[in-house]
Amino acid sequence: MSQYEAMLDSLEEFKQSSTDSAIKSSGLLNFFRRGCTLLFLKIALKVFQPLEELNRSLQSQSSTVSGMLTAAHNVLLEMQRL
Repeated sequence: MSQYEAMLDSLEEFKQSSTDSAIKSSGLLNFFRRGCTLLFLKIALKVFQPLEELNRSLQSQSSTVSGMLTAAHNVLLEMQRL
């Protein structure tokens, strides 16, 4: 999400080019400019951000079973708040 505007700017630049990617860029630009796309991205971020943190915790070399269980419990609590 932090790079959303930069991505739109890049797609706009590609759209102006005379390459084959201009047509694809134009379609993607129209898709990402739709309000519902931004809304769905924000919803997905709410779901996937805690899962990504859990994933990092589970893959950590210094993780313990109790730490993994705590991280999983925290994700469950976060999902219940949604």
